[in-house]
Amino acid sequence: MASTLIVMGHGTVVLGAPMAVELFFIISGFVMMHATQNGLEQYFVKRLIRIVPLYWIVNFTFAGLALVTSSIVFSVPFFIKSLFFIARVPFFTVGWTLNYEMWFYLLFWVCSKISRKHRGLIALSACLVWYLYELRKFSGLNINSFPFVQPALILGILAYYCWEYLRTKPLNGLHKALLSSLIAVSALFVHSHLADRLMWDMERGTWSILRAAVCGIPAFLIFMSVLLLIRSDRSKPVKVLAYVGNISYSLYLWHIVVQTVLVGIFGRLGYVIVPPSTVPFMLLNLTLSLIVAHFSYKYLEQPVSRYLKDWLINRKSAAASAV
Repeated sequence: MASTLIVMGHGTVVLGAPMAVELFFIISGFVMMHATQNGLEQYFVKRLIRIVPLYWIVNFTFAGLALVTSSIVFSVPFFIKSLFFIARVPFFTVGWTLNYEMWFYLLFWVCSKISRKHRGLIALSACLVWYLYELRKFSGLNINSFPFVQPALILGILAYYCWEYLRTKPLNGLHKALLSSLIAVSALFVHSHLADRLMWDMERGTWSILRAAVCGIPAFLIFMSVLLLIRSDRSKPVKVLAYVGNISYSLYLWHIVVQTVLVGIFGRLGYVIVPPSTVPFMLLNLTLSLIVAHFSYKYLEQPVSRYLKDWLINRKSAAASAV
């Protein structure tokens, strides 16, 4: 869902999704807690296998577009820094979120090594310290953006604790109606003029420090509500939603490539498009990106992940057992 909102936000200003990034990091915090509840075996290797190969493939594809079309400035040193998550604003611009993801994975691993049982509370505290450190850097006049990633990661960790408490609680019709209403109200608030005024600093021309709360809290409420509503639902729409979740990483990465190609094609036809653009353009980009993401997930992401897991994890485990 978060990746779909991001595609919409990049495609059009009409259906922009300002809370998509917060939702993305809330899910990250939740998933890391859930994935490590039974142990930390090969934790960091699995994360690298999940993130790096497809990211590199998309980066090289995007670099090829830059060289062919000459529409994107390309620098080899900067490109290499981007591949290894060193560039603050990478060559493939949406990769900035993955830079933060990598730092969070490392931070979470350290916290889990201190105490796996209390990894959430330790990671939550570490993210808070990280946030305060980031805020200190943005205290002057020449700021670009207030940090809002760390509060979202904190909310993701809290979401896991809420889920552990609520996942076995029964839901009746009234509960479902309230959760559905909560989703609607939260989404409407984030897209309201009030939210716009609260999360954007007009004087500095950047995000306000309030963005972390204005977008983060509604995103948290939506995530928890959806999680509770679908926990026992096996209907076809839920299965479709779950599949979109499976291909979300491919969708997140490939949609910029698809969008760049579409802009180039329309440009050759005499139609100048500067995203974010119109709703029809966004729908075309979203549709094609979902198709590309499906094939990427099936023929790139899954096979590469299986091969690397077999090579780096399964064989190593077998060798250790033999010894």
